[in-house]
Formats: sequence, structure tokens, C-alpha cells
Amino acid sequence: MSGGNGAAARAARVEMRGIRKSFSGVEVLHGVDLTVLEGEVHALVGENGAGKSTLMKILAGDLQPDDGSLSIGGSVVSLRSPHDSQQAGVSMIQQELSYVGPLSVAENLMLGRLPRKRGGVVDRRAMLGHARELLAGVGLDIDPARRMASLSLIEKQLVEILKAVDRNAGVIVMDEPTSSLTNAEVRVLFRIIGQLCARGVSVIYISHHLDEVFEVAHRVTVLRDGERIATREIGEVTHDTLVAAMVGNTVDVARREGGAGAGAAACSVRGLTVPGAVSDINLEVREGEVYALYGLLGAGQERIARALYGLEPDYEGTITIGGRVVNLRTPRRAIASGVGFVPSERKVEGIVAQRPIRDNITYPALANVSKWGVLRLGRERGLVNRVSGTLRVKGRPSQPVRSLSGGNQQKVVVARWFARPVRLLVLVDPTRGVDVRAKAEIHRLLGELAATGVGVLVVSSDLPEIVTIADRVGIVRRGRLIGEYDGSTTTAEEVLTAAAGGSSL
Repeated sequence: MSGGNGAAARAARVEMRGIRKSFSGVEVLHGVDLTVLEGEVHALVGENGAGKSTLMKILAGDLQPDDGSLSIGGSVVSLRSPHDSQQAGVSMIQQELSYVGPLSVAENLMLGRLPRKRGGVVDRRAMLGHARELLAGVGLDIDPARRMASLSLIEKQLVEILKAVDRNAGVIVMDEPTSSLTNAEVRVLFRIIGQLCARGVSVIYISHHLDEVFEVAHRVTVLRDGERIATREIGEVTHDTLVAAMVGNTVDVARREGGAGAGAAACSVRGLTVPGAVSDINLEVREGEVYALYGLLGAGQERIARALYGLEPDYEGTITIGGRVVNLRTPRRAIASGVGFVPSERKVEGIVAQRPIRDNITYPALANVSKWGVLRLGRERGLVNRVSGTLRVKGRPSQPVRSLSGGNQQKVVVARWFARPVRLLVLVDPTRGVDVRAKAEIHRLLGELAATGVGVLVVSSDLPEIVTIADRVGIVRRGRLIGEYDGSTTTAEEVLTAAAGGSSL
């Protein structure tokens, strides 16, 4: 559904002019302009920290600009609160959905405006009937009486979108809407977006996945360092020119020149079985190589990674680290055995958001910066400064991790395993939700870590990432490791075909 569709003939739904915003005396938006037309998907792209979130928070009424003007539907508006924004026809679909799990789909759709009978009793028949009409209107076969908590992620997301439509939203902002969706679910989401646009709804689409931008968007605006760099019809840009506009220069995405086969086994797995997930897994990650595991959703690759960090205590089989058989029933044992871990959900499992950068880096390495159980501040400071400098983490060591951009939060999670030497570093979707520059830096760091002799095991759903960084690629299908590819010669198409069952390798 990409490409221009008569943009010049359509009216502006949103016009933001000269938007400026400062925090603590530091200006983060420098007179930004943004025009979104009726019935278009307008992609908003840029690195973490480019100003996308701040600009959208102003549109959502969460923040007020220091200068500039905002018009919606041709009328100048002053959005002092999220309620004002909703009344003006703007709805935000956040990356982390806001729904009430114990309530039904129908109750979530009509939350705050439930139909009532005389005496104030909720008219359940009217509520369910209206919800059925909404769901049927976009071809969704969901029972409106089901509890929201029982829905799949894509179903929850679509219900949130329908809630916005039912509130007469003319503008829907979608922030990283596909970050946790399968390819099939992305297709469903894009179909619904197409239906919304056909009705005249405008969609502002924020994503780090540029392939999706080219597929779904009509126009794209690039922000960089709080400034609007360009707004173009999607057919006027290429992947390379878009990346260059986002970062101000080109990003090196060449394949890693690794040393696969040069080292001994950093990790050897024999007959690994996680009940109900994977069976009889045999693999070896060598010192100095990046080994990637790829499989379709639910194939079991993440359970393998979690078993190596002691998060699957019921596993069966033999795991050897550095030539020694180990018993990895807890993360503590895994760390003691020389295994580090970067989880897929950094905000849930990877960081302690309210604690400073220095604490998040040194948690696994406290023994290295302590003596007789007492923290040595000088040692801690030196270690944190050295690691932060190597990883180019933007922020003061005393700064809370929650204040960092997603890319810098992820670098902090990786940094702790530079602070504490490991034999094997296991990472699950290490660049999910980070911008192109942060992704390139994380790839560089993994290559540098492997060059020191560490074995690196990456589980990723990002195929271009896998064929860029991996020395070898293991394919997991239906709980079994079915074979391997040479990372220096394989293609994304070959890997996907094997994972989907189109090839037996």
C-alpha cells in the first residue's frame, strides 16, 4: 500500500509549525514542522533521541511546546492534556499497550463511555452489539465477551486501534507497532491500517524497521537531533538515502570478517532438551565466533538461549563451558560458569530502571570492585568509565538508566558483560527497538568481544542482522536444530526458507 496517492489533492489533518521544546534549559526540538495529510500513513523516523517521542507527546497533550503552533483539521488548538488531544481526534497506540486485562473486549472498547439503562446499570446487550459491529467492520473474528488478557498480542493491538476509531479519532499514532509481531500478524495489521486510510483516518507510523516503512507509508519525515531533515514521498527515497538522512552519514553494514573455526569450543551442548520446547539439541559455539540461532516464532530458539543462562532449570542433557561440564540450573550458576545474558525485554529483565548507569553495569561484577564485601568507589568509577567509553554509552554514570534512549539502555545491558569477563555471551534480539546507529554500534561491540576469544550466541528474529554478523547460523524448526549455514555466504532468503520448512539443508 506504499507510494503516493494524490498527496497534493488532500487536505492537511495535522500541521505542526516551528515546534520548540526544552528540558532543563536544553532545547531538544528546534523549530520542527510536520504536516500529516488526510488518509495517509506518514512514517516518522530517526535515531533514538532524534525527538520523535517528544514531538508525539506534544501532539498527544502529554507535553506542551515552548513555541510554535498546532492545527488539527484546519483549526488551531492548544492541547493542555491527553483529554484535550483525544477530544481533538488524536489517539496514541503505545508500544506498551494500555488495556484492562480482567475486563472483556467490549468493556475495553467502550471504557469510560459504557451504555447504560435507566438507573445507571450497564446495558450489556447494547455494549456487546456495538463491539460486534466494530470487530466485524474490519473483519476480526473475536468474541467481544472474551477477557482482554486472553487475547494474543496482535488481537490486543487491534482492539486498541478499534477503540481509537470508535472515539472518532482522525489521527492515530502508532509507536513501534510491530516490535513483537510475527510476519503473519504484521500483514493483518497492515490490512487494518489500509482500511483506516481508506476511511480518511491519518496514521503516524513510528518504526525502526525501515522495510516496513517502505511497505506501509505514503510519505516519510526524518528527524535528526531535534530537527526535521526532510519530508518525502516514499517513492522518492531509498533505504540508503533514508539511513543517511537519519544518521548524517552512512552506516557500515558489511558482513563481519570473523574467525569461525579458529578457536576451541567456548560452549558445547549435547542432547539438550527443554520439556515442551526443544529436543535433542547439539551445537557448539567456538571461541572467537558469533553463532546465530534463527527460527520462526515458537520454534524454540529462545528457550535454548534461556537454558544456557539457567532460566530453564528442568532441562536435560549436557552443557560444557570452556571444556568443563556445568550444571546451569540458576542464573547465579551460569554467571559463575562464565555465561552472560542479554534478554529480549530489557525493561522487564535487563535493567533496573530507577538505578544509575554505574549500578546497572557493575551488578554482575561487584566482586571485582569490592574488598571484604565493601564497595571500592575508585575501582567502580574506573571500571564504569572504561566500559562506558568503550561502548560509547551517552550519559553520566550517576544518571538513572530510565532516562536513556532505548539504544543506550541496551548498550548498558551489554556493557555489564564487558565489566565482568565471560566465556560465552548469549543475546536474544539484542537490537530490538533501537535505531540504525545503535544497531551498528552493538554489532561492532559483539565483533570486538568475539575478537577477544569470547563465544557469542545471538538469537535474533532480524534476518538481515543475522546474515550480517554471524559466522555460522543454526536453524531451529519445531524444537529441533535442523542444520547450519556458513554465515559468510548464506542469504536471508536461504535462512528463512530453511526455517519455514522449504529446505532440509
